[in-house]
Amino acid sequence: MELVAILNGEKKPLQLEAEATGSDLFRALANGFDVQNMIFKVVFKGKKITAQDTLASKGVKNKSKLMVIGTPSLVASAEEEKKVDSRVKSFEQEDAALAKHKAANKQATEGTQWGLLAQNTQYKFAKFGTVKRFEGQVPHPFAARRLLHSLAADPGISGVMKKYQLNVGMLEEMDPDDRLAAVEAKKRGGCLLGYNQNAGAVIYLRLRQPDSPAFRPYTDIIDTLLHELAHNLVGPHDVFFWRAFSQLKIDYLKIHVDRKKHPLTLPTPPTAPSFELAQDAVDCVNRVQANLMREASSNGALQPFERSGAAAAAQEVGLLAQAERAAALSSDKSATVQSAASAPQKREKLAAALESRLNSVRPPKPANGSAPTSVGSNDFNNPNSSGSSPPPT
Repeated sequence: MELVAILNGEKKPLQLEAEATGSDLFRALANGFDVQNMIFKVVFKGKKITAQDTLASKGVKNKSKLMVIGTPSLVASAEEEKKVDSRVKSFEQEDAALAKHKAANKQATEGTQWGLLAQNTQYKFAKFGTVKRFEGQVPHPFAARRLLHSLAADPGISGVMKKYQLNVGMLEEMDPDDRLAAVEAKKRGGCLLGYNQNAGAVIYLRLRQPDSPAFRPYTDIIDTLLHELAHNLVGPHDVFFWRAFSQLKIDYLKIHVDRKKHPLTLPTPPTAPSFELAQDAVDCVNRVQANLMREASSNGALQPFERSGAAAAAQEVGLLAQAERAAALSSDKSATVQSAASAPQKREKLAAALESRLNSVRPPKPANGSAPTSVGSNDFNNPNSSGSSPPPT
């Protein structure tokens, strides 16, 4: 049969047998156009003809016109190599990417207010993530990464994570335009400040202020982070959750009280941060009780059972505050011998009771060592109240 091949606007007649294949066609094209080392692509009525196809199977018949695209074989080989290189990184590229990642983490860590202080090697945040769309804006994503490293290296945070054996897969900046944040905020009338995905697989924190080129206050972000860490232990905002949160916050504040009394020895000792405001153990407990009372009374983003849980936890923390005050009085020379003997015992008894309640709500570890799943937790702040804000200083 006689065919007409069109290559780059040039037409060539071809003579082929009716049973010819794509391979026969390609050889005829090379001879007809007098080209060598050419790779052909032939299309007939929108169908590509390969070397294994028979022309008849593609509907080619006598007097058919074939559209031909020709590419020199060397060019085609180079293009194919480029495609492979774009899909598979070389060892050198992998090493360069790893070195860049390590350098960025080192620079972010050294730039924190805690100097070179590192996380606990066993109980820690494994990875950190920022929102890339903020590149070129203030604060830059690098500043956000440095803030995340500061939170992770905070002695109070690393201390409570070690004490309660908490691990988090990733600590990530939450996009203020996160769709989940918008949906939940609309549903509950609050502003989503963070959430815990799958009991610590990922903790998202809102770092940026909504209408200002600045981060939220450090103390506010710490409160949100402690709230989300408590969700590693308890999912819903019931009384068990608020007990866990209050214990984490008390321990956090006490660690900073001890830090001021016994400054850490670092390569470059940082000055005492302005947020280390609690004066003693009594002040730590009082601050947490005030925080819980505000949650129970004025945080409109919480459901009624959540507020009642916060109120019950506040009462329990109040008992601990009494024990702390009694212990403080026992050290006063003007206190009686009887109060000096009984106050430490009362304090230890109440502290042990709260510690026992906290341990009773810790979920059992799975037999295979995997993390608990299906705990989606949110931290809301009602914009019309001081719900999740830190205690007044």
